[in-house]
Amino acid sequence: MTHPAAAGDLTHLLEVAREAAGAGAAAAMSWWHDLDRLSVGEKAASDDLVSQADRDAEDAIRAVLSRHRPGDGVVGEEGGSTRGESGVEWMVDPIDGTTNYLYGRPDWAVSVAAVRADGGAVIAGVVAEPALDRLTEA
Repeated sequence: MTHPAAAGDLTHLLEVAREAAGAGAAAAMSWWHDLDRLSVGEKAASDDLVSQADRDAEDAIRAVLSRHRPGDGVVGEEGGSTRGESGVEWMVDPIDGTTNYLYGRPDWAVSVAAVRADGGAVIAGVVAEPALDRLTEA
């Protein structure tokens, strides 16, 4: 396994996180004005919902990560885990606040973070709140 510092420059990781979060936000927003057409299901409990928008957003995020960082692992809320070899893992929450999203409230986000696989320290992260036109990154 390569050390995460050798797996990519921190600026590059932040750029990838930004692009991935943007892709996820775009996928989620594509459903935003058509929420009544979404298929919605329960995960572990009746208050733990998942929608097609969650799945589409995670697919869009994973596509960006796969294109730019194919050797990295990915842990997604909807799509499970994919092991990597680079020493970097991506933590993905495609729609953090699904219930708010489904009610048409603006207080939900798309979260993407690169972490060290050997301990979970965050290396780079982006939280996009597209309904509020806000982006936070570190």
